[in-house]
Amino acid sequence: MLFTTHNIGKLSIKNRFVCSATQDNEVDVNKQIQPQTLQKYETLARENVGMIITGGVSAVKLKMIDESIYDYEMLHIEGIEKIPKIVHETAIDCKVIAQLSQDPIYFVPSEYISPWRMEGLHICNRDEILFIEQCFIKTAIKMRDEGYDGIQLHCAHGGLLSHFMSPHSNNRTDDYGGNTRNRCRIVSNIIEGVKEVDPDFVVMIKMNCTEHFEDGMNAVSLQESVSILEDAKIDAIEFSGGMWEAIMLSDGELGFPAVPALESHTMIQDISKQTYYRSYIENINISVPVILVGGNKNYTVMEQAIKDNVADFVALCRPLICEPDLITKWKRDHQYKPICISCNTCIYDMFMHPGFEEVQKVHCLYQMSKQSSEWNCRFKEGVKWIKNWKSENI
Repeated sequence: MLFTTHNIGKLSIKNRFVCSATQDNEVDVNKQIQPQTLQKYETLARENVGMIITGGVSAVKLKMIDESIYDYEMLHIEGIEKIPKIVHETAIDCKVIAQLSQDPIYFVPSEYISPWRMEGLHICNRDEILFIEQCFIKTAIKMRDEGYDGIQLHCAHGGLLSHFMSPHSNNRTDDYGGNTRNRCRIVSNIIEGVKEVDPDFVVMIKMNCTEHFEDGMNAVSLQESVSILEDAKIDAIEFSGGMWEAIMLSDGELGFPAVPALESHTMIQDISKQTYYRSYIENINISVPVILVGGNKNYTVMEQAIKDNVADFVALCRPLICEPDLITKWKRDHQYKPICISCNTCIYDMFMHPGFEEVQKVHCLYQMSKQSSEWNCRFKEGVKWIKNWKSENI
């Protein structure tokens, strides 16, 4: 079933494999599409990925909020239209979705318990929220005009939108907090605003199915949130998990090693530890397509999630950093075992990009370590960084 077609809105996706959003460091820093970026997306399209979700595209900047003026030129990434162009030219049946997030504007819905202090954070007022909604709506339509097949709102892991949706971090008492419908209001307003302009343009969301906090998203609030998003006409939901603040919890409390990034579990070579968000969503009633991310590495396990109607698509990130041609390999041999060991040194490379004067695309340091002693040294540094990050930063 993994190589059968399925629809999201009016988009026909050629198979069930999705490249989950992966940070484009070289784009974020230079604010222009680099040749290596285009090569990365071209390879994914050529190697049979059904749908690609890009690294985050900023929908709002602090200066825009301060001045209450939406300015796409302030957001614009030079050559942003080249990604959908090269993807569609390489594989006309490969779909490409722009993930929308925001610059580090340091806005939060309310005060909440965090391992990081609230100093420097700004609690949104109502006018700012309304303006932010409009920024996301307008940027979504700009992405349509740039040639993208749809957008995905990044509402997971601890960004602005996920903080609004979270019972843990949203303690507001106005109509943007206090219950699930109000906490989802900023997101549902964005979805409805985009659909009002273009009902056929695909709008997806990436959201947490768990936050690992007792007062965070649970089965009841998750089901309520899904129903609210469906009412707003969301086209698909990608389920991930974990607020970054939960890294303060112990390994025992989490049930897995508390390392960055929290949503990217390590030590999951045993297939029983893979596809680890399945259990959180398998009893959810949902009518729109489900994309399941998180430790997807075994073909049979992923296939079973589709057969059991738990998910309609499976998304991968780290394995495709390691092997961009992984889907082609699985097409030839369903028993193929990916090289990725889920060590998270790609995340070390993403944050620290060691050994380069200029920011490069993210590398799988485990894979690269086999090529030279220099890369092997970077890999070992990455393993140490992952192991020590929590003790040095929390």
